Amino acid sequence: MIKIVENSKLLRIIYPIARLTGGITNLRGGAFGETIHLWGRIKDMPERTLWHEACHVCQYKRHGKLKFLYHHVVDWAKARISGKSAFESYRSIRWESEAYLHEDPYSIVKIYPEYTAMIKDLEGQTWEVYNGTTSY
Repeated sequence: MIKIVENSKLLRIIYPIARLTGGITNLRGGAFGETIHLWGRIKDMPERTLWHEACHVCQYKRHGKLKFLYHHVVDWAKARISGKSAFESYRSIRWESEAYLHEDPYSIVKIYPEYTAMIKDLEGQTWEVYNGTTSY
């Protein structure tokens, strides 16, 4: 089950550090393990932010913590070394590229079918907030 933390203190600590890289200027959420941390309240977040972070949870579960973190750091660093801007480097991280393509529950379960139940559960948790469902 995916846990949601609203008004995350962790993001409040990470945000100033992330800004120093120049790549993240509008941090709305972050996924750490099976927890989605949100900057504010879920009702104030675009729905795509929730599903973007849910995609990261699936990536983390399928590939493991070390591989997930390794590619976040290495992909970003390689892009920076090649001359890309911090923002372009962030967007070139393989996990970010994938998550930006799959910012809805139906799309996530197509690429991560083994986590369908987890995604359906998250959708159930947020149904009243977003007032809609997707059938699978």
